[in-house]
Amino acid sequence: MHKKTYAELLLDPRWQQLRLRVFERDNWTCRNCGNRNGTLNAHHVHYHPLAEGPWDYEPETIITLCAECHSDEHNGLNASKANVILTLVKKGFVTSFDFDNLCDILSKISKDDLDRLFMEKENGKN
Repeated sequence: MHKKTYAELLLDPRWQQLRLRVFERDNWTCRNCGNRNGTLNAHHVHYHPLAEGPWDYEPETIITLCAECHSDEHNGLNASKANVILTLVKKGFVTSFDFDNLCDILSKISKDDLDRLFMEKENGKN
């Protein structure tokens, strides 16, 4: 049995039902910009590496975003943080206790903080 891709998981009826409930809850409106036209996406605010699939979340942790806001969100800092966490957990470098602590630390880091740290590192101050 092959492991399903994320795109394949998004076709699962459990995800399709959950995303429709989220769209209905949000009145088919982007929660970020208020757009009601065009393609809408159900966006996971937080990712859990041990989730069975995209449906394995509480509806409160998923919001409706238009395609543009969804793209912006995934291009931003939060996606980077989530990818770091997912990679560490999948590689076995983080226990559940460490994972909770890491999430707390990452939630307090802003994009400005990260930019400053990278600049300091690049300028030899760190």
